[in-house]
Amino acid sequence: MANSKVNAILQWKEPKTLKDCQSFVDDTILPFGPPAGILLTFEATVGYGFVGLPPDAILVSPVKVKIEPVGKRSWQTRTAYRRGLPCAAAFACTDYKIQGRSLDRIALELRGTLTTRVDGVPVASACDPHSLYVQLSRCTTLGGIKLLSEVREKDFVDNRVPQAMAEAEAVLGRLSEATVEAYERN
Repeated sequence: MANSKVNAILQWKEPKTLKDCQSFVDDTILPFGPPAGILLTFEATVGYGFVGLPPDAILVSPVKVKIEPVGKRSWQTRTAYRRGLPCAAAFACTDYKIQGRSLDRIALELRGTLTTRVDGVPVASACDPHSLYVQLSRCTTLGGIKLLSEVREKDFVDNRVPQAMAEAEAVLGRLSEATVEAYERN
């Protein structure tokens, strides 16, 4: 998809009163939450024309997915729903503060995804630092967090972002800056 453009549509909440309005400055991105949609324009969409959208663009809208409870845990009785964009990436980092404090009660397993055997006993790897932050920031209060396993020191002490992830984030940062610069030139 050479020469592609991706535009994010931000969600807006109406100000309650006129005094809640502030003056807005051009070139300001307001981080009020996840994108409400993505406008895609690239070679394959040339000739598309949808009312209310720029020429040659398509809108990728969020979808709602039902997540059924799995297992026989007494506290896991409700069906959950997840709403988001139907997009997949090689890896994703949740932007902090986007979904923070969105749940009143949450059950967490603060473990890594890999398991090794130590003296014949399965031991989970340390929790990924990004996952740890996202999981712990989802609940509105500390009292609403239920841990499925005992907290381990290795999940918190000296738990660092892997070098490959840090390098990938740096690449994404440079690509983001290049995208903004290209947008501003056009």
